[in-house]
Amino acid sequence: MPLINLVGTLIVVGVLLWLVNSFIPMDRKIKSILNIVVVIVVVIWLLQLFGILGSLDNIRIGHRNMPEVINVATSHASDELRQSKLLVANS
Repeated sequence: MPLINLVGTLIVVGVLLWLVNSFIPMDRKIKSILNIVVVIVVVIWLLQLFGILGSLDNIRIGHRNMPEVINVATSHASDELRQSKLLVANS
């Protein structure tokens, strides 16, 4: 990413955060949580951009066997669909 795009993105994020903080009425605690979340996301994005932090593609939120559960559910649904097509075709 070129430096001008990086600076432009940071300026846009900063201006959006300033607009939210200035013009949207929220509880002070919610605004501080929002600010912390935005700062953490921007820092993680910058660390990934500069290669300091590796890719986060392998990080999963939730049950670690979830892809297997999805695959089993998908194959079960496919089997049911095939059986229903066979029943309709035989009717």
